[in-house]
Order: sequence, then C-alpha cells, then structure tokens
Amino acid sequence: MNKYRIASIKVGTEVLHDSHACRSRVFDHIAEQVAAVIYLGIPTIITSSAAVAFAGSYLSRIDGAGLGNWKTMKRSSLAGFGQPELMNEWKRAFEPHRLPVAQLLLTHANMSDQHERFNLADSVSTDYLTRRCVVVVNENDLISHDEMSGIRDGALFSDNDMLAVHVTMMLMTKLGIEGTDIAQFFVTNNRGLYEPSNLQAGERRWLRQIDHATLQDMHESAQEKTTGGRGGGKTKALALMTARRAGIQVGVGSYDEILPFLKGHEIRGTRVGEELSYHDL
Repeated sequence: MNKYRIASIKVGTEVLHDSHACRSRVFDHIAEQVAAVIYLGIPTIITSSAAVAFAGSYLSRIDGAGLGNWKTMKRSSLAGFGQPELMNEWKRAFEPHRLPVAQLLLTHANMSDQHERFNLADSVSTDYLTRRCVVVVNENDLISHDEMSGIRDGALFSDNDMLAVHVTMMLMTKLGIEGTDIAQFFVTNNRGLYEPSNLQAGERRWLRQIDHATLQDMHESAQEKTTGGRGGGKTKALALMTARRAGIQVGVGSYDEILPFLKGHEIRGTRVGEELSYHDL
C-alpha cells in the first residue's frame, strides 16, 4: 500500500443525500473504508457537503411551528439547521469503528489570515489527526454567506471542492511534506470523469487518467453548479488542477473506491496525471 502521510476525502451533496432523505448506507460504506485507512496509520480528513440538504429533510420532518415558509430562507441560514443533522450522521457511521468525529467549520477569513491558518493547522494536526480522530470539514455558511453565490474577488474557495484542496494544502505546509505524500479523493455519484465533448453522456468515454489540458477544457465548458449543492463540474475541475499543481495525488470516483485508490490499485474512476487515457469500453 502507498504509505501516504495524509488522506483527504471530499464528498458532495448528491452523494450523501437524495431529493428526500439521507443516504445512510453511503455514510456507512465511506466510514468503513475511512476507518480501514485510519487503522492503517493514515490520518484522514473528510470535507463534507450536504448541510443545506439535511436542513430540508429535517425541517420537513418536524414541520416546525413558527418558521413559516422555511423554503424562502437563505441557504446560509438553512445550513444552521442542517449542520447538526449532518454531523450526527457522520458520528453514527463511525461509532461502530470506535472513531471519534470532530467538526471543523471554516470561512475564507480563517484560511486567508496567516495566524489563524497556522493555529488551525496546528490544532488539526496535533490534537485530532494524531489521536485517530475523523475530522469533518465544511464551510461556516452562517458567517461566510456572501461566498455562497460564487467566487468573490480574492476568495480562496466558493464551494467545498476548493475548500477541500486548500485544507489539504494547509496541512501539507504545516507538516512540511510533499504532495506525493498526500492522497486527495473526490467522491462522486458517477464512476469518475468522462471526456468533455458534445456527445451525450452515455456516448462519452470514461477517463482512466486526465491531464491538465483536458481539465482546462472541462473547466471552460462545464456547468456552474450541481442540482443539490453549490459546486459543479467547473469548480471541481479548478480544484483538481489546483491540487495537482501542488503535487498532490488526486483521484475521482465512487464511494467504494476510496480504499483501492489509497492502496494504489487500478480504479474504475479517474486519476489526475500527466497524460490522457481512457478505460476500455
């Protein structure tokens, strides 16, 4: 197995929550693989979307009196209802593996201020990762709601794809390690990435490896956002390019390929590398 110093996993809204309810089995599958990685001695961070989606299912379930039409509330405010629900699900999933879960809510200001960035990296690396804690990261939407509509001038991230990469790079700097010692895996509902083209999705070839030029094409042609969250193909392509430029080992695939990717096995998904190659049809 590749002995990575850190593993960083990004999980999007559509993976964790459908239009009506939490996908508990997906949480369980991810927790099982992450637990295996941690017990192999590789500290792991999860950047998790889905707070707003969890807010919707929670408020629909309790039909809270006095809220009025909660669907008209700002997404940033809804996240305040959803974050506890999301974290409870992560804690539930990791409890059978006897792994504690810590939450880390960040803003652009936290990540751009050198002093705060150092303190964050120190706390995460010293107090959490060395104690086999699962660190679950998300943006503090209640505070940084002005970033929810897009990338504002000078912002480091506009969604959790970029947040995941910058948290990983923060720890890379703090620990003084190379990008080749870090694995970053983006979990998607698809098996990986397919070639950007004018063909229908079912007619495109799945990519075994994607290069910078193809990622650039994807960034220029992809949609701005997904149905369930703020991110989309455009921001994911930017995050993949940013991570790869830092030398980080990057993969994209389904939730059942986290462990194979970290072991260096062939995956049905996509690795980010120097050349463009395709899976066999």
